[in-house]
Amino acid sequence: MVFLFSKASEDQKASSDKPSKPYTRKSYQDRPAGKCPSEARLRDIALHHLSKFSSTQANLVQVLKRRVQRWALRAKKEGQDADHVEEQKMLACQAVLKIAQSMVDVGAINDDSFAKSRVRSLSRSGRSKRAISAHLAQKGVEGALAEEILEASGDTDLAAALVHLRKKRQGPFARQEEDMAKRQKVMAGLARSGFSHDTAKKAIKMLQEEAEDYIFSAREEAF
Repeated sequence: MVFLFSKASEDQKASSDKPSKPYTRKSYQDRPAGKCPSEARLRDIALHHLSKFSSTQANLVQVLKRRVQRWALRAKKEGQDADHVEEQKMLACQAVLKIAQSMVDVGAINDDSFAKSRVRSLSRSGRSKRAISAHLAQKGVEGALAEEILEASGDTDLAAALVHLRKKRQGPFARQEEDMAKRQKVMAGLARSGFSHDTAKKAIKMLQEEAEDYIFSAREEAF
């Protein structure tokens, strides 16, 4: 019995020593392009995207159009007729607009709710209003709507600047006292993040306990 066990162990070890064939999974780009995504397929993609991410109407349009564009590039690369590909691409992009509007109609997308949610969450995470405005524009929120919601949110930049400093252990939250050169670097960092000079100056001058109380009060007032 001992001999048989040893023999089996040796065979198993020899087998494990053999180099295994590398597993290669075909990337999305390596797969055949096939037909242009149908309206039904694009709707499924839209629903899958919305089940995982919140979105604006414009952002969903971008997501679906990128999928169509990737198909078109692969189809042309494979040698499919360019004119036919462009025609199918145009029809698919028209379907994308229809799908995005239908998502708005059924309430799956609401730009106003999206913007309000992002303003609240990004401000709480330490983002300045200027940075939040840029984020909303990137996501397809109209400028007038973004400006209205940011204005309605009140003066949140000081609390956001303090959260920013707390994350980086700077200003009131520094582990040791900062000299003038260090404070200037902190001020420059806040400016790059979109905070005004006055806001940055106020945030840096606060004591830690005062800063913590201000953050807590600002979050309480937000609800």
